Amino acid sequence: VQVIRTSPRTFRFAPQLQLPMLMADQLYSVEPEGHSAFSQYGDWLVKSGISLPPMQSDDILWVRIRRA
Repeated sequence: VQVIRTSPRTFRFAPQLQLPMLMADQLYSVEPEGHSAFSQYGDWLVKSGISLPPMQSDDILWVRIRRA
């Protein structure tokens, strides 16, 4: 997943990255660029998403999501 912030942030904290495309009964490995990977089931990721780090305008973040 590629996350691009195209305008200055309007929220005090970045909103969660929503992942509605994941299957609830599958275990996924999530590895945000520059951070350690973690594993979580799809139902949790669909409901809560993942936290995004603070990003400035035109910043790009790569998040690798794979079925574990």
